[in-house]
Amino acid sequence: MPKLEEFVVGIGTNMGNKLDNIINSLRIISQSLFIKNISNLYQSPALLVPDMPRLWREYYLNIAILVSYDGDPQNLLSILKKIEQRMGRNLNNPRLSPRIIDLDILISTCKHGKNDSLQIPHKSFFKRSFAYLPTKEVFNHFSYKESLLLNSNTQKKDLTIKLKNLKLKKFKENLLLK
Repeated sequence: MPKLEEFVVGIGTNMGNKLDNIINSLRIISQSLFIKNISNLYQSPALLVPDMPRLWREYYLNIAILVSYDGDPQNLLSILKKIEQRMGRNLNNPRLSPRIIDLDILISTCKHGKNDSLQIPHKSFFKRSFAYLPTKEVFNHFSYKESLLLNSNTQKKDLTIKLKNLKLKKFKENLLLK
């Protein structure tokens, strides 16, 4: 029988009603996976590429969730990509283009690994405060080396800010009480 592992899934959106996109993704994810914890909401600027269209500059809302899963990490990634498509994301759009939802495996308790489509921890995890700040709220299984990286990066100033949102708070309370 496969071992139950914990995974942190990063959720981000910069299109439409961002908060509703996050809440809808949580509803859909909870139909397939057990959500153990949900971080606070964070706002961050879009990652920019040269000559990007103005629409691409829309800010992101981000959260991290801790889920339990007893399958292969590659299968979990497949589940997440299907949820993205179900919510209307075109996986063929250019890298860093606006997205209604973005679901990434950020880190986990399982053995770290890398292949063509998945790297755990996420390849940019320690460089992106919109990923590691919410993760620190829901996950406490960092190795010593990972803790050092997080602590050094947390000291850097950037434009990621923690938000208070009552709608998400009420949704979290209801979801986590089930």
